[in-house]
This record gives sequence, C-alpha cells and structure tokens, in this order.
Amino acid sequence: MVSLSSQAVERVSRTNQDPIDVATSIEGVINFGAEVNSLNIADIQPQKCGQSPEFNIEAGADPRSVDIELEENGLELSAFMKLSFGNSFEPVFRDVLAKPQEYSELGSELDQLISREFESHEDRMAAMAELCQGLSETQRIYLVSNLGQRLAGIYDYGRAGGQGSSGTVVNPDMQWNAMRNSLAGDPTAAGVCRDAVSTSAEFASQCGFDKSQIRIKGYRTLGGGHQIVRIVGENGEVYNLNWSELYSSDGEAGLTETLLAGNTMGGVTVRTYNADGELLDQELTEIANVAISAAGGALSPEDQRDYNELQINLGRSIRLRGIMGNTRLGEEFKTGGISYVNESEGTLRDSQVVVGMSFTRNERQIAQTSLGESIALQQNIVFFGGGADLQSREFPIIEMDGSRVSLRGRASFDIGMFYMINKISNSDQSNNNIDQYVASEIGGEIVYKNENGVRVAVGGEIDNTFSAYYNRETGESGERGTFGRLGGFTPVVTGGRVYANVQANLSNRVQIVVDPYYVAARTGESTAGVRAGLRDEEAGRSIYGTYRISRDPIGGDLTMENYRLELNQSFDLKINEDRRSRIDAGLYIAEDRSALRTNRHGGITLTVR
Repeated sequence: MVSLSSQAVERVSRTNQDPIDVATSIEGVINFGAEVNSLNIADIQPQKCGQSPEFNIEAGADPRSVDIELEENGLELSAFMKLSFGNSFEPVFRDVLAKPQEYSELGSELDQLISREFESHEDRMAAMAELCQGLSETQRIYLVSNLGQRLAGIYDYGRAGGQGSSGTVVNPDMQWNAMRNSLAGDPTAAGVCRDAVSTSAEFASQCGFDKSQIRIKGYRTLGGGHQIVRIVGENGEVYNLNWSELYSSDGEAGLTETLLAGNTMGGVTVRTYNADGELLDQELTEIANVAISAAGGALSPEDQRDYNELQINLGRSIRLRGIMGNTRLGEEFKTGGISYVNESEGTLRDSQVVVGMSFTRNERQIAQTSLGESIALQQNIVFFGGGADLQSREFPIIEMDGSRVSLRGRASFDIGMFYMINKISNSDQSNNNIDQYVASEIGGEIVYKNENGVRVAVGGEIDNTFSAYYNRETGESGERGTFGRLGGFTPVVTGGRVYANVQANLSNRVQIVVDPYYVAARTGESTAGVRAGLRDEEAGRSIYGTYRISRDPIGGDLTMENYRLELNQSFDLKINEDRRSRIDAGLYIAEDRSALRTNRHGGITLTVR
C-alpha cells in the first residue's frame, strides 16, 4: 500500500508536480512508481487547496411543491416505481490528454518569459500575448497547462492551512514574481488554487482565448475545496485544467458530471465563475437534488430516471419518503427522509413552509488500482433544509364582459446544509465535509380568465443565490481582502425564467393544457420546453406530452433533448359501505437524447388515498 504523508506530497510539489488532492488524481499516487492497492484518506487531509469562506448555494431546489388532499387524521400512501429499459448509465471517467515533446518545448519558452523583469503587469501581459501569436489552439492550451505546473511549484501551504497570507489578497503579479524567483533559485510561495486559477484565466485571455470561452469551476473535495479552469475551443472542445493536469470532457456528461468524474468531489454543489472570478451560478448535483427531495422537495419529471420512490403522508403535515436508484454518473444511492409541511391561507396571500431532513447513502466508482480493482467513493450524507413559498391572491386590474385580467406575485426562499462523511472503498479512514446553499426566487404573472373556461397566465421569475461573489480575496495586494460586498453572503442574480400556462375547455368535460417555458442562466446555459395535454375531469383521465431541450455552450456546445409521454387514470375503490379509497395510476415512457447517447426509460406511479 502506498501511504503519502504531507511532507511527501510537499516534496512532490516542489519538484513541479501538482499539489492536487491525492483523491482528485489517482495518477498523482502512481507517479511514485509503486503499485496502488488502496488510498489512505487520512493522507489527503493536509492537501486542502484553500479555506475560502465560500457559501455553496443553489437556486434550483424547490422543496415546496406538496400535494396533500387528506383529512387531518387521514393516511395517504403513494409510490413511484421505475421500469428501466434501454441503455443504462455507466460511470464517467476523465479523458486525460497526453503531453508530447512539444509540450515541454513550449514550457521552456514560457520559462524564458517568466524569468524576464517587466516594468509593469501590463507589459508582462503584452509579452504573453506576443508569445501566443501564431500558435494553434492546442499549443496555446499547452502553454496554459505549463503555467499551471509552474504555479503548483509556488503553492503556499501556510495559506491553505489558514496561516501566513491567509485572508489577504494574492494577485497575479505576486505569483508571476514568485515564479521568477523560484526559477532563479529562490523558492517563493504565493497563492493556492483559487489564486492560481485566476492567474491562469488571465493568461488564457491574453493567449488568444476570449473571456467568454473561459470559466472557473469551484467545488468541495474530500480534503477541503478546489477550483479548476475550463476553456472551450473554437470547435466546442472542452479543456479542463487542474493545475498542469489536462483532460477533456466526456461531452455527454455535462458540467457537473464531468467535474465529478475528473476529480474526487466530496461535495454536492458546483460554483461557476467567469474569467474575472465573478460568480455566475451555483448548481446542485443530482445526489443533492435526491437528498432534498427526500426531505420534502420535488423531483422534476426529467430527474426521475432510474429512481424508485415510496412516500407516506400522515395527515396534512407529516411526509415520509424513500428513494433509491442510479444517477447519470452510474452512482448507486438510497435515501430516506421526513418533512413537515405547514400551509396557510390569508386574505391577501397563501403561504407554505416546509422543513425536513434526510439521510443518503451514495457510492460511485472513481478509479481503478494498478491491479485492476475498482476504487469507489462511499458517502453518507445528512441533509437539513427548508423553504418558504409566498404567493399572493389574484388582484383584478381589468374586468369587463365576463373577462378579467389579474396580477399575482410570488416569492420563495430556500436554505439547506449537507453534512458528508466520505470514505474510499479500500481504506479504513473517513473524512467529513460540509456543503450548503441559500437561494431565493421572486416573480409574478398576469392572468386572463373568461366565463368560457379559458385561462391564460404569463409570468417570470428571477433566481438569486447568496454566496461569496468572488472566487478569491479581492482588494489591495497583500492586504486583507473580501469575497464580496457581504463576504460569503452576497446576493447574486444567477438567471431567470419566463413561462406561460394556457387552459381551455374543449367541451363540458375535456380541457386542453399547454405550458411552455424558457430558462436562461448567466453561465450561458439555457433550457426551453413545453408540456401539453388533455384531461377529462369527469372520467379522471389525462394524457400529457413533454419536450425539453437544453444547451450548454461553455460545456462544449452540449445539447440535450428529452421526450416524455404520460398517461394517468383515477378511479374510486369501494372498501365497504362507509369507506372508499381514491386510486391514481400513471404510466410514462421517456427518451433522453444527446449527440453521443440515447437513454430510453419508463415508469409507473400509483397513489392510494
């Protein structure tokens, strides 16, 4: 078994190896020349990239949608069962790119430039731009990767451990000077990963890549936190730069999944920053959404892939839910939770408050040993969270000839915390980590109704998250810095949503429903979809079709399409003269399609009241 002490890892970094969390780079262990039969998670803990006070936030969770139609002391049993067919999801691993001789030659040219003295930072950047002129995209990527290796050589372990320069501003100029000193034989430490990615992103923007092609990704690892640089090439090729490590994305996996595959991620949120280090968005992983759902949230139909679900409602307030299945990464999970729901109606508004907790057991493959044995990350995740949803009544603004136009407002607030106990499958050691999110939505809609049963609503929402606004300390070089106007609780607009709802009576019992929507995020991601169907209230029967398309230009111009068809039937079951039960049964079939893979699946739902 290979065991790495913090001193051993430091020696590696001082010889131009990357100070990557051992759990994020199996290769980092293999480079010692010994067989890898296990990973000791205790040796990982000193390798914290930084202890920035980042609040991990996601605006997408919705733990408020609850459908309870029982008497106060009633009992409702509902179940979701999944019938899976077609392609299954396999674990996704990174595709590490080779470094040819040309890579080292470009590194030597970069060293010559680093060794020069410049009168100003602007002069240095102009020289960098000149170095990159005439180079191909691949050669420029090699230069950014080489820079990551040099930045690894000046890694500040004191800053990572909360000592020395911790909390102060380390700007790119300080790092360039530290690299120059180190090349001259005077080893100088300056910055950790959050500083290095900012220096690398600035260099990439001078080396022929537009800032719109560059993103910084931040997330929790087993030992702390980490950030990497992502660059999208002209043809949509995605390059992830983890210090000098260079790997391309599995295009079908998308943003979050690629990060999970490329690094041992111990957290459940992913933050996206632009090239200047300003927060654009925070996303929850699929496992996070499952944990939130078990604690009272709502899984969207698109998330219900390989999931089996059982839910029991006790009266109007208590709900028990269990979910098990597989994610798109091939992760296997089981989760159970309990939530409390309080609903109230007022003269001017309706409100709903949900609080809950859940426990999730998750396992995913992260690598293989040199003996061919699989290494898995095993997680126990405890989640506590809640949300409040406030919706006003419809306030009429125009009424005439049996028609009415009204306004309605809506606001929501969500908060949650994840406590994760992480363990590598072939190690006895464990590691604890915390992730959290705080988010809000605010919006409203205009509603038109007439006496013929036509209802048309058009509305919009703005999504907000509360977190550290910058990926690193900002301010005067060497002085105490700030992560945002309110530190780790800065409000940030991450995106918005516009939608419509159209309902019309085709007859005295059949109604048509159409729900189009469009969602745009500041990261550049966008989603459009429509759900349309017919429902017969008298017969308790409905049929719906859904189409959704999402596009992610910074993830390699990735396009995903989802098709879904649902059939639902409700009927009453007479138990005896005094007791009846209501049964709702549903069937759906769906297809998820990308350029690389198509997954077909289906499921049935059964609700008994």
